[in-house]
Amino acid sequence: MLTCVCRPVSGNLPKMPPSVRPTTKQQQQRLLQNNNNNNTNVLNNNNNNNININNNIYNNNHMVVVTAEPKLNVPGRLTSAELRAMALRQQQQIDSQHQLLATKEQRLRFLKQQEVRNAVANAEGERLRRLRERVEAQESKLRRLRALRGQVDLQKTYNVTLSKLEFFF
Repeated sequence: MLTCVCRPVSGNLPKMPPSVRPTTKQQQQRLLQNNNNNNTNVLNNNNNNNININNNIYNNNHMVVVTAEPKLNVPGRLTSAELRAMALRQQQQIDSQHQLLATKEQRLRFLKQQEVRNAVANAEGERLRRLRERVEAQESKLRRLRALRGQVDLQKTYNVTLSKLEFFF
């Protein structure tokens, strides 16, 4: 239900439209009489429209409140054309819901595939990181080994030179 309530505001604002201006008691009585006549006419002449306009007057703040409520137009028996139209509408709704469901399922499949790809990529990245760490550790060991070999070779040359020197003395 849609309800619109307008209240007067003080200040330098543009003039309110006549339909929402505060009313005097005399205007309210005239509106109430016209409203009763109009509501009867609206109810009698509103077979093709789905909206029934109901004007209510609140005496506290002297405002006219206009409400719009959907009118339920349900006869005792529906014609075959109306039933066919209803069936067609329902079938179209079902088809659109099936299409929406298929789209959502396709999106879900895509997201699951993407999740699997991301998991594989993460696992591969982790495996590569461990391999790099192993390579770095082996390279570090190799550098230490070469440094030790260099020290051994240096010690051998010192020993050879010392043995030659001892031989001379």
